[in-house]
Amino acid sequence: MKKIIIASFLFISFYSANAQTYNNVGIGTLTPNQNAILDVSSTTKGLLTPRMSTTEKTTLGSSMSLTEQGMLVYDTDTQTFWYWDGNSWIEAIGPQGPTGPSGADGKDGNDGAQGPAGPAGASGSNGATGATGPSGADGSNNAWGLTGNAGTSTSTNFLGTTDSKDLLIKTNNTERLRVMSSGNVGIGTSSPSAFLFVDAPSSTNALRVRTNSTTRLFVGSDGNVGIHSYTPPCFLFYKSISTMSDWNVQFESAYDDGLARFYNTTSSNESRVLMGATEYTGSSYLASGVIGLALGYSGSGGVGVYGGSNCNDSYGIYANLYNGTSSSAAGWALYADGWAGGVKSWQNVSDKRLKKNIVTIGGALDKVMKLRGVEYNFDDTNFPGIDLDTKTKQIGFIAQEVEEIFPELVREANITSSKEADRAGMKDQKPTYKVKTLSYTDLIPVLTEAIKEQQKTIESLESRIAILEQKK
Repeated sequence: MKKIIIASFLFISFYSANAQTYNNVGIGTLTPNQNAILDVSSTTKGLLTPRMSTTEKTTLGSSMSLTEQGMLVYDTDTQTFWYWDGNSWIEAIGPQGPTGPSGADGKDGNDGAQGPAGPAGASGSNGATGATGPSGADGSNNAWGLTGNAGTSTSTNFLGTTDSKDLLIKTNNTERLRVMSSGNVGIGTSSPSAFLFVDAPSSTNALRVRTNSTTRLFVGSDGNVGIHSYTPPCFLFYKSISTMSDWNVQFESAYDDGLARFYNTTSSNESRVLMGATEYTGSSYLASGVIGLALGYSGSGGVGVYGGSNCNDSYGIYANLYNGTSSSAAGWALYADGWAGGVKSWQNVSDKRLKKNIVTIGGALDKVMKLRGVEYNFDDTNFPGIDLDTKTKQIGFIAQEVEEIFPELVREANITSSKEADRAGMKDQKPTYKVKTLSYTDLIPVLTEAIKEQQKTIESLESRIAILEQKK
């Protein structure tokens, strides 16, 4: 008991001497820091501040004022330290915030002399993560944030390089797009040779452009290009997707240039070069598969459609009418709404090898005698839409009269015409009428045999006259 009393007396005396000498207190140390009022030192224990709930902390604060400024407690609900600023509780150390952008690396200092290697210490347990410090200043390059940037200026801020290096964009560590320092842009290639160069991998479609959820332009993996189609069946395929009431495709030039040329340069290629087709089944319009118009109102050089051939065994223009050789056909393989002619005669196929049941026309003279040649003027009263010259006197036959004698030379055919000049419009509305038509040239053989019959009669009469004259 005496030892305990003596030890306590010595401790109190020592503590009093330290407190009076340095005006500070040390716990766990005989030499407390002179700048600290209380210096607690331990390698095996920590310091516990008062712990309370948020409600308890609030209750405590309701009775405090400026005199308690600096009081520190630990909130067990938020699990953070709080201090009293004289008016309210302030969270001293909050939860860890997001990592701020890395600042630029500072200049490396000179390497110091390497000291002797110390003995390896035992690995200690990981300590708790400390609170995040304040964000550093932006680096000199002002990095772009992963979630976007605010306050940028188009005059000073940009994404790119300031030297002669290319700009690359990658996904999955694979280059997808490259902007060359020259300005060329490559997609799928690292060496674009054009302002925009797209090199799609095999079996990958190269391009698809849409507006209003509708495909406008498509380039497939097979190289086919579609306009208004993403399944083009040929090299270039255009598909109309709505009524435009106008030309879907138009070539126009105000210069002395040719607008388009389709040229098959392979002499062994027997395929067609250009085709126009229509499936119109009405009768109010002339839905032409191909139309050519010379729209000039003066001069003689305008040609609506020109067909020519450099080979004298081929065709300059070929016209065809399905089942057109039948007398019941009402259409035309070739029809001219006006004068038609040329420097050579019109020829019909007349090869003997194409004919059978050949007989000489009999009674030709009697048949010709039944024909009536007439003079007349055209009358457009019943056909007001046809462009007929009603003022000039015409010479010919009446088809209905000839039909009674030679029915095989007359047929009922469609004719169409317009008194208005053709325009470059999309539709060509012209009336169509069925009228009697006559093959005038087919009368030549009849006339030939009639002349021959008449010549025989003349010769017979001349012979009889000669005999009578001899008897005088």
